[in-house]
Amino acid sequence: MQVLWLLLAGLSCHGAGGFMMHLVTECPVAANGSVLAVDVYLAFNKNRLVCYDPKSHLFYGCDSGLLQNVAFGIASTLNMNRTFIHLAASKQQGCQDQIQGLWAQTALRRRAWDHGAAGTRRRDAGVEGSMRGQRDRTSGWKGPWMGLGG
Repeated sequence: MQVLWLLLAGLSCHGAGGFMMHLVTECPVAANGSVLAVDVYLAFNKNRLVCYDPKSHLFYGCDSGLLQNVAFGIASTLNMNRTFIHLAASKQQGCQDQIQGLWAQTALRRRAWDHGAAGTRRRDAGVEGSMRGQRDRTSGWKGPWMGLGG
């Protein structure tokens, strides 16, 4: 804890700036909308300080720099309080629940490609266009690079 006090004293000097500590939950998502993993950690100035292991249901120090001893101390303190363990576990469940609703609303899955004898053509709700692009009377030039706008 001595390092943390020194850091606090140094940052409290005029013009030294400040620091921030926050709980981060990351939910990487696969192309099919499933959650690949859930990562919960305590960040100090955007750097991982204390991480959560969902298999052992414990926090551990994941900083290997100057704050390593501080990270271990914070991790052991968090592990003594079951409230933080339950919070991290609920963050994991919440991540999986939220992704399903978010994925259904935001993921773009409307294009289908037909590889028939006439060449590769794009089908979009009954409208076909060449993959090389074609001239459309109403909106001008359309090509595969313009596919997201419809």
